[in-house]
Amino acid sequence: MKQTKLLLLLLLAMIMSATGVYAQAVGSTFQVGNHKYTITKNDLVNHVDNEVGIQEIGGSGAVTIPATVTHPQSLEVYKVTSAIPWTNCSKTITSLTFSEGFKT
Repeated sequence: MKQTKLLLLLLLAMIMSATGVYAQAVGSTFQVGNHKYTITKNDLVNHVDNEVGIQEIGGSGAVTIPATVTHPQSLEVYKVTSAIPWTNCSKTITSLTFSEGFKT
């Protein structure tokens, strides 16, 4: 009985890793390019309502924050709608442009 449970647990773990299951919770972070984002809204029913806030702004010169960003693992598309309090910015940025729909 104990071996059966262990076998089923291992089988479940293999299936989950093979299917690429990535549960992204509100508050988790991910990086795309020079920017780091924090998930602020994750609608499991209506994915077009997913939102992130920018946590770290990297790069140099003129930097534009995109309107949407794709999570590198789950491939979910998130709207970039806000900045997380105490957002870090690169010291080499000369100008910063936010996309339409950005809330302060």
